[in-house]
Amino acid sequence: MKLLYLVYFDINLPQMAGVKKKILSQLNAFDDLGINSELMYREGNKLLIQKNGKIKKKFEIKKGLSRYKRSIYKVFKKEAISSNYDYVYIRFPNTIDFSVLSLFKCVGKDKVILEVPTYPIKGEFDEQLKDLKNKKLYIEYILKNVLFMTHNLLSRNLNQYVNRIVTYMPYDSIWGVKTIPIDNGVDVTKYLPLTNKIHDSSTFVLTGVANVSKWHGFDRVIYGIKEYTDNIKNNKTIIFNIVGDGPEISNLKNLVKLNNLENHVIFHGPKFNEQLISIYNKTDVAISSIGMHRIGLIEGSTIKTKEYCSLGLPFVYAYKETKISDTFGYALQVDANENPIDIELLINFYNNLKINENYEEKMHDFAVENYTWVSQMKRVIELMKVEKLNA
Repeated sequence: MKLLYLVYFDINLPQMAGVKKKILSQLNAFDDLGINSELMYREGNKLLIQKNGKIKKKFEIKKGLSRYKRSIYKVFKKEAISSNYDYVYIRFPNTIDFSVLSLFKCVGKDKVILEVPTYPIKGEFDEQLKDLKNKKLYIEYILKNVLFMTHNLLSRNLNQYVNRIVTYMPYDSIWGVKTIPIDNGVDVTKYLPLTNKIHDSSTFVLTGVANVSKWHGFDRVIYGIKEYTDNIKNNKTIIFNIVGDGPEISNLKNLVKLNNLENHVIFHGPKFNEQLISIYNKTDVAISSIGMHRIGLIEGSTIKTKEYCSLGLPFVYAYKETKISDTFGYALQVDANENPIDIELLINFYNNLKINENYEEKMHDFAVENYTWVSQMKRVIELMKVEKLNA
């Protein structure tokens, strides 16, 4: 079986580092499962096809009203791209427009597998429109509104053009298309249990790693630190490491300054490899997404929870994770609301964990059992093989 993984954006942009890592992990999983997979993505005005990091083909594309979507469709049609593959696995291109539908038609319904990382997406649309309005970017607001209305109209009949939708949400169908529910995965061979943990009993260290957006809810932690430090009975020094860039960073920096918390909240910017592991080794509890309710989501499967789990790093989250139940003692689920995070609650959670020796290895074993990319993408491939046999 031969598969093309199509991404509409440039995966080499700095802000796409996390997404790129995920996509390459998925491709490696496909290869491990015996699927001959190739990646197609945009880089500037070029559309590239690569295999194992080596560029196989290049196509010139032009930016238009739909950015590069129309031009990518034209390449598919002119070069008969889909004739070389059994399936075309397409990462959701933010919205469905006429150019995207044209590409689906060109590929053929039986070959189209669409991955939709977040659903419902109305909350994200509303946040983008709200942000544009607050910034008084009215022309962009109108154009974006038209784009979203077009998406809402065209997505109603998506079952005519898409075979299956791969989703991280617990839905049997999305936009009338049958789903293949999976979890986000992690490369458990790279995210090994932390072995050089440093803990100072007088200090409590939190860390959140993300392309920081409102739905990560890091402001809730900042407000929680403010409440904790204002209470003279509390004597621990609280440190919150925020690692990564993102649209919410400037707002968080203003919030920290306003509350005089510069000694408690550290903005590291993007960190990778040994630098990131060094921060993790000084971390007591990691912060996963605690603001997904802001975009209308109460369930999900985030990448960071899988990475934290594979590292053996206890974490906090505020949504429903499919495989994490009340009996999973290494993660703390907090309420999905706008209240400040109770830092004392997090400290007690961590202190109770220390009684359970070797929890790092136990968390990693859980990730190995449940969160490898091979186990996730195997669900997709097995279903596709069954459908081919029954066709």
